[in-house]
Amino acid sequence: MRRPCSSQSYLLFIIAMLSALFHFVAPTPFTAAKDLQERATTVNTSIPRIILPLYIYPNPKSVWEPLFTAIKSNPTVAFTIIINPNSGPGKTNSPASNYVAAIENLRSVVAPGQVVRLIGYVPTGYGKRGVDKVKADVNRYAGWPSAVKMDGIFFDETITSSQYLSKYTQYTALVKNIKTWANNSTPGITVLNPGTWPQDPHFFNIPGADHIVIYEDKLSNFNYAQYKQKNCIVNQQQEASCSHSVSEKFHLLQHSFVQSIVNGLDSNGGLFITNLDIADNDVYASFSSIWQAFINSVASLSHQKQIVAASY
Repeated sequence: MRRPCSSQSYLLFIIAMLSALFHFVAPTPFTAAKDLQERATTVNTSIPRIILPLYIYPNPKSVWEPLFTAIKSNPTVAFTIIINPNSGPGKTNSPASNYVAAIENLRSVVAPGQVVRLIGYVPTGYGKRGVDKVKADVNRYAGWPSAVKMDGIFFDETITSSQYLSKYTQYTALVKNIKTWANNSTPGITVLNPGTWPQDPHFFNIPGADHIVIYEDKLSNFNYAQYKQKNCIVNQQQEASCSHSVSEKFHLLQHSFVQSIVNGLDSNGGLFITNLDIADNDVYASFSSIWQAFINSVASLSHQKQIVAASY
């Protein structure tokens, strides 16, 4: 999920799924993803979460304030936030001072028991980037100071043909086995982003993969019926979605759309919508005018699902 370079306007929607405990869906321009297994986790997978590509350099300090406000105001909402300092962690053993301050502030606004996970961006070059370089990025994130350490890794530019299965299995296993995360009550989270349904369905069975982004394209290209049918083949417990370049008309239908993705596609893992137009903006580099309305839609569903879960 690099910063989009297409001149086309589209809705960003991300979908992901999890095979056992956790699962998320997201599309970019319209993105969808499928969550795999998040081992030994305490995450309440009945609650939809927001997956946010936070590719916003935190200077001035106030630029992340819409996120801080959303987290503080909505303790029932879960967040998976992708941190991307420099198309990866950069070359130093700690992020820039602006990032250190911003991440510390972000952690400080999380309520006790609230699910907020930060994951570091790592490009994989559609399987062509050197394994040593990918592993070096993972290890660099894992080595960040405890105050700003990540909770896992977002592997971008994933390719899902059979010949690359062992490579991505190796990447996710690395995250799960790194001491920084392996000793935690919640092992390092892994997200694979092919941006489309995996060519080889065995990718859904990678033991260390928690989420797979299964759709990343214009909303107009998203076939709801097709993805609903595909969901019947795999675990449907949690999904997440992410959308951008939405029209003003869509803004009026946003809550219904969020409901249809979360309930219709059993997408509880994560969701993101923005009305920034990809023709004019880096849609991951700022918050849109519908950010708060989107948060409100997810929060209402999160609250409903918590009530339902508590009633059993």
